[in-house]
Amino acid sequence: MHGLAEPHSLVEALRGGQDVLQLAAETARTSPDEVIPAAQVVLRAPVPVPPSIRDFMAFEELVVISMKAIGRSVAPVAPGSAAFDYELEVAVVIGKEGSNIRVRDAADYIAGYTVLADWSARDLQEHEMATDQV
Repeated sequence: MHGLAEPHSLVEALRGGQDVLQLAAETARTSPDEVIPAAQVVLRAPVPVPPSIRDFMAFEELVVISMKAIGRSVAPVAPGSAAFDYELEVAVVIGKEGSNIRVRDAADYIAGYTVLADWSARDLQEHEMATDQV
């Protein structure tokens, strides 16, 4: 495992853009600040506390707007669930800030892909999405 003193974190490298990422990769290959034998490496999450995680149905406001568009409402539900479910999904890691990005420019913002464990409270979701609520 080749380590670098800078950038201090993967998030910092991502924020620096492609040039910083490429320089960090080249430095790690050619002159790392430290080299740790694989047997001594303890793997951890590369981004232990992501600055943001977005899921298209993760925000209550979006769910409310989506349901309103089809003539339904979302009832307020207290926290607590007995029916957790998870799905493994492909997630896109965005490497730089942007908004209103043109489709043809989108790839310039993608730093990579990963697997996301998406947890859902199915009993609460079923209650919120019940067809008898208007």
